[in-house]
Amino acid sequence: MNTKIFKSIVTVGLLILAGAVGSAFGANYQYTFNYNSLSAGANNTAIQSYMQNIVGAAGTVSLSGAKEANGYDGDGHVVGKTLGQDGVGTDRFIISLQSGGTDTIKMQFTGLQLYSVTFDYEIFPDASCTGPTNCPNLPDFNFYVGNGGTTSKIWQDFGAFPPYGSDSRVSTNERSAQKVVLAYTYSSATPFDTIWFQDWPATIGVDNITVDGRTPPPQVPEPASIMLMGSGALALLRRKFKK
Repeated sequence: MNTKIFKSIVTVGLLILAGAVGSAFGANYQYTFNYNSLSAGANNTAIQSYMQNIVGAAGTVSLSGAKEANGYDGDGHVVGKTLGQDGVGTDRFIISLQSGGTDTIKMQFTGLQLYSVTFDYEIFPDASCTGPTNCPNLPDFNFYVGNGGTTSKIWQDFGAFPPYGSDSRVSTNERSAQKVVLAYTYSSATPFDTIWFQDWPATIGVDNITVDGRTPPPQVPEPASIMLMGSGALALLRRKFKK
C-alpha cells in the first residue's frame, strides 16, 4: 500500500476514534447562585427565573418551595445576624415556604449532571425551643440529593445552642436553638440532578449555592457507525489518490 495513503487512513481513523471518545464526556461547568440581584420578597417563580438565566441553554432549572428573605430573623427569635446580614450591601438569600410542619426547597437541574454542591445554610429557631432543657421541637435540616427519581438522604443537622455552628456572627445571647454553617460541600462520584433542602419544624435558609459537574455526553457512535464513517473516508482518499 502507498505510504501516503496508509498514513492518511491512520490519521482519519485516529480522528474518528478521538471524536467518538471525546463525545463520551460532556463539558465541565460551574454555576453559583447568590440571589443578591433578587427583589425584596421575590417569589419562587422569580427565583427560578434568576437561576435559569445563570444556567442558560445548558439545562433547565425547576424550583419549588422557595422565597427571598433578606433579613428574616426567625419571626423575631434570632439574636444576631442571619445569612443575609453580612454588612456588605444587600446580601439576599432564600428560605423555605414555611406554612407549618415540614417544608422543602427542591432544585432540579434537567440536562445537567451534578457531582458537587457547596452552600451556606441556617437553621432558624423554633419559638418553643427556649433553652437546652426546654426544647420540645429542636429544629433540624435534612439534605437530600437524587437522580432519575431516586432520593438519597445525605445528612441531618440540628439547631444548636452556643456556639451555633461555624458562623461567629450569631450572637451568643441567643436563647433558642439555631445554627449557621458556611460553605458546606457535598461531592459524589455518581452524578445527581436534584437537591432537596428540608426543614422541621422551623424555617431554613440557604445561600451561595455553587454546583459543579458537566453536561450529559452525546451518544457515542455504535461500532458499525464508526466503521461506516471510516469506509466513507477511505473511499474519498482512494478517489483523491487515483487523480
